[in-house]
Formats: sequence, structure tokens, C-alpha cells
Amino acid sequence: MNELQRQAYLSALGIDNYMPRCALAYAPASVQCALPDVRELSNRAAEPAISSSRAAVVGMADRPVSIKSLTDNLTEPKDVLGLDDKANSSASDSKVEEVLGAFGAGSSKKKEEKLSLKEPESLNAATDLRPKFSLTIWRVSPDLMVVDTRDLQQALPTERLLVNILMALGYQLPSLPKANVLKWPMIDNDLGGQGVEDARDMLHAFLDAELLLDPVKHLLLMGSAAATYILPPSHIYPEVIHSQLASANPIILESLATPLVVTPSLVDILLEPSLKAQVWRLIQPLIVKR
Repeated sequence: MNELQRQAYLSALGIDNYMPRCALAYAPASVQCALPDVRELSNRAAEPAISSSRAAVVGMADRPVSIKSLTDNLTEPKDVLGLDDKANSSASDSKVEEVLGAFGAGSSKKKEEKLSLKEPESLNAATDLRPKFSLTIWRVSPDLMVVDTRDLQQALPTERLLVNILMALGYQLPSLPKANVLKWPMIDNDLGGQGVEDARDMLHAFLDAELLLDPVKHLLLMGSAAATYILPPSHIYPEVIHSQLASANPIILESLATPLVVTPSLVDILLEPSLKAQVWRLIQPLIVKR
């Protein structure tokens, strides 16, 4: 066994390196594994390449191409019998492509076709308008469900902030209940059925299933994604917040049959602490009444 084989066996067993802790009694002395001959390995690796190149040369020799006849066909005058010139040109082009293919050179037409095939992919990538968002949903109690807009790029203590908000509202919770995470698009490589209306239909179906048999008194939507894809298209996120500050009343929607309160997300509040006063005014209808 040489050293390369030993390393291959160790990697197959999941062992990075092996060193004996102690030498056993009457055991033969450890001998370092010899490395294989590098020239022998290189010769073995070169044999398939040499054989394939020889086969290609033999294949070319079996079907020789006459360059003179090719040039004669390219330079011959137009057909005096009135045949289509395009047929002659296509025949000559096919012979040129055959010669270039024999010598391993690609045709310019094939390269143009490959480029033309790649153009629609770039256009699809540029016109991809599928929404991408992630929501965290907590059923805090029979009175409240919270839907928050997640931001995976920000490592912030959002759950701790939500606990403080709930305690200020009068909820006595030892800890937050288990959260449900909804990610959109649900299938990344699916190009169909991933638009804005599809995302809104998915969220409404989820909320209907959650609230039909076990309704809550209020629904707290936090962040732009939660408000944009749950509220109707006529309700714009910043305008909804301003209207709530002016009226101090929750939003009533017939489609959900649950009063709504819209606030900035937990990440927005942590990044901009000045929003805390605004959020406190918005969540006044959610205060627990004992």
C-alpha cells in the first residue's frame, strides 16, 4: 500500500488523519508508506489522451477532404440552368462546416445560434418581478396574532423586542409561542404562479385556515411585506400607517373578518428607535382590557 491509497482509505472512513497513540507489545515497527512513482502515474494518465488523439487522426485519414474540390465549388460560376443560388451557397457552406468540424474548429453560425439561445434567459432574469419575502407568524393568545416581516440579513433581537411590546400591552407570557415561518416564493425554481397576486392568495388561504376554526380578536401586521401582501392592493403601506395615526382605530376588512393593526416591522423599530413612539400610538387598540 502506498501513501495515496492509505489517504484514500482514511477519507472513505471519514478520518482526516491517523496517528497511533502507542505501540502495541510485540507489534512490528511502523513503516512510512512509500509514495508512488510520479512518472508512472503521469504515463498512465497520458495513455488515454494519446489513444484518443490517435483515434481522431485515424478517423480523419479514413475520410480525406479535397481542398481543391472545395475551392472549385466555392468559385464556380452561377448555375446556367436557372437553379436557385441559395441551394449552391448552402451546399458550399455545409462543406466548409464539414472541413472545419474535422479540424476541431466551430462554425460561426453555430456560435451565433448559441448566443441567440442565451438571450431569452438574460431577458427572463431581467424581467423577473416575482416578490421575495419571509414572514414570521405568532399566535400569541386567543386575542392576538402577530405577522412580522423578517430580514435575514439583520441579526437583531427581534423576539426580545416583541416580548417587551406584548408585556407593555398586558400579556403575561413566560416566552413566545412557537412561530410559523412563511417564505415566498415557496419553490425557487418554479417560474409560474409566483406573482404578487399569487403571494396574496397564498397568505389569505393560510390566514383563513388559521382563523376559521380558531379566530382571534386582532391581527397585528408588522412591516411592509406583511401589510402589502395581506391588505388589498388599494391599501398602501405608508398611507395605512398615517390613516391609523389620524383615526386611532384598527382596520376592518370583510375578506378577513378580523380587525387589523399595521405597524413598522421589528427590524425597522430596532434600526430606527424613534419609531417606538409611533408604534405605541398604533397598538393602543391591542391593550388587554381586564
